[in-house]
Amino acid sequence: RIAEVSARFTLDAMRGKQMAIDAELNSGLIDEKIARTRRAEVATEADFYGSMDGASKFVRGDAIAGIAITLVNVLGGVLIGTLQDGMDLLDAVRVYTILTIGDGLASQVPTLIISLAAGLLVTRVSDVEKRALHDQVGGQLFSSPRILGLLAACVAAFALVPGLRIPFLAMAALVGGVAWQLRGTPIRLPGDADTVERPSRPGTEVRPEDLLPIEPLTIEVGLDLLYLVDERKGAELVQRIQRIRNQVAQDLGLVLPRVHLRDNLRLQGGEYAVLLRGDEVARGRVYARQHLALDAGGVAGQLKGVAVTDPVFGLPAVWISDALVLKAQTLGYTVVDVPTVLSTHLVEVVQQVGHELFDGSQLQRSLDRTAAEHPRLVEDLVPEPLSRGALLRIFRNLVREGVSVRDTQTILEALSDYVGRTRDPEVLTEFVRQRLARSITRKYTGPDGVLRFVALAPDVEEAVLRNLQSSEAGGAPSLALDPDSARRLVTNTREVVDMHQADGTFVLLCPPLARAALRKLLERAVPRLPVLSSAELLPGVNLERLATIDLRSAPVRS
Repeated sequence: RIAEVSARFTLDAMRGKQMAIDAELNSGLIDEKIARTRRAEVATEADFYGSMDGASKFVRGDAIAGIAITLVNVLGGVLIGTLQDGMDLLDAVRVYTILTIGDGLASQVPTLIISLAAGLLVTRVSDVEKRALHDQVGGQLFSSPRILGLLAACVAAFALVPGLRIPFLAMAALVGGVAWQLRGTPIRLPGDADTVERPSRPGTEVRPEDLLPIEPLTIEVGLDLLYLVDERKGAELVQRIQRIRNQVAQDLGLVLPRVHLRDNLRLQGGEYAVLLRGDEVARGRVYARQHLALDAGGVAGQLKGVAVTDPVFGLPAVWISDALVLKAQTLGYTVVDVPTVLSTHLVEVVQQVGHELFDGSQLQRSLDRTAAEHPRLVEDLVPEPLSRGALLRIFRNLVREGVSVRDTQTILEALSDYVGRTRDPEVLTEFVRQRLARSITRKYTGPDGVLRFVALAPDVEEAVLRNLQSSEAGGAPSLALDPDSARRLVTNTREVVDMHQADGTFVLLCPPLARAALRKLLERAVPRLPVLSSAELLPGVNLERLATIDLRSAPVRS
């Protein structure tokens, strides 16, 4: 019955699991390779429970056959004893019943073992560490010394049965000894990829100098969320953070420092905070061991739960219990768990402030990797004619707008070509972006090969170009629109972003001279809107205009 029900619910949940995988892939938490692996695991899980449904019928049939054989032995023995051997009926029943009981017990032991093995396989829940079955069973049986102590007491109570005192007392002593050995085992928390700070013991003296170091990136959690960093319960948040670090390194060329995890008694139970060098940059609230159902549009019904707004995408959402997950997926909601909410929020924070984590040491490592193959390229550029400070500022400018700095060679070659014209980091950043057109175009092109964009109306574009003011030092131009025009431009751009939120990724295209100034004007109001110039796109890319931004009216759909 368990296998049958599990197979049905697994098949019903496949659509929701596929949507959750797609959501993690779109948010950058996993790459395409991991997504394919997880989809294969979902299909394999459905096949497994379907197969176990048939296997369980075999196990049940084997047990029934054993009972039937036992009954046949009793009846056959009685008939043979009375009719063939001339035994009295009562004597035949007594003799052959005793013999059949012994034979039946011996024959039912394999059936019991097979049934137990089938039950373990069907009721097993895979953990995030993908541990083998024997590791899971051993970990659960010996995880708590209190449970083993109670087991030892129960086994010792069986010693009151006459004739079996020594075996039960021996087993009770063995189990009790194991419980005694495990009573002082500390809780192990993972610390390979990220550091977990454990609460200090009462009375422990904290020296002032111990409080001086500042961690680059810290996540503080309330007491209700400590299970997310407990190794015995999977430490799923720690593993998600490691995947985020790998993904950010691959996408941006930014190596995130170790994320410091610690509890904070000042936070409410389900609250968490993200700190950058000791200063809070983001805060959120989740509900432990529940799921967040996101309404991306087109849902077929409402759910009972705590209505909230998603902290990352701003979508309406509902916190629901495990019992409503399948219903939410059937209604069209995208359902994610607590670790996914936290990790997605962390990705958003990294996209906003990640450039501050790109420091001089990361710059030096990038230069060292390039110098290993192209030493003259680095020697001829750094520290003269371009200082390390200016070079670091250029790299940070690129990371701030989500441009990958993995291709250090191309970046340095572009700087070598243009450093003779200007040494202003802002202007040089624009030249580097144009040289990285292939990378930028690929990032914002959709799966169908189309790059979707919104554009400025001709009069708006003309007004922006007319109000550009060049710096006396030859730096990047600034935008000097009158306050009313600037306000309407920002407002209409925000309306465009809200209007096309369901259309996926799109950019704002503008003239090359105005790109940096326009981005600076819009970055506070619409931080997620990439601002690109036509010089940063590869020739021949397929474009699709979504809307036009006008200062005199509401945004116009194309």
